Amino acid sequence: LKSMGDIMVRIFLIEREVELREHWLKYPDAMMHYAELGQLPEFVLFQDFAYQASWAINVDKAVTALLKREAEGLEYSTVMNMDFTNPFAYLLNKQAPKHVAIGADPTRTVKKMRDGEAEALADTDIILFPRCPYTSNIKMLSNIYGPALTDHKEVVVSECHSALIHPRIQAQWK
Repeated sequence: LKSMGDIMVRIFLIEREVELREHWLKYPDAMMHYAELGQLPEFVLFQDFAYQASWAINVDKAVTALLKREAEGLEYSTVMNMDFTNPFAYLLNKQAPKHVAIGADPTRTVKKMRDGEAEALADTDIILFPRCPYTSNIKMLSNIYGPALTDHKEVVVSECHSALIHPRIQAQWK
């Protein structure tokens, strides 16, 4: 995680993070149900320190999986995250798609696609989707950006991330 990984977390928060991840993985339908309702699985989810630790651990696992694929020959240049922030471009030394909002919040900053976004998204190599937990924000962003991603194929990246990959790299993803 480069400097993003320079954090200290108390052991009880790591224990809670493990419990949260197990719950999110065991009950994906519950997470989807909350997303369908437009609700978070926990009212203060984004302020929960265990969630924040989980977010960092999940990002690290996705980065590790993508670096392994790169070592096996996967070549790509653009990456984004279907969530509020996109640490992946920085962590993987790749480019983020141009014209796509930084700090993508579908309740404030991204209500619809803007000029240039559809083309930029359609040309993006890898678009990561957090699944632990899948939230209403991710669902709303997916609905907004989805029409630009119809040629992308969904693949599993790690236990808590899937991705939509561009047709030009689909043959490399084995």
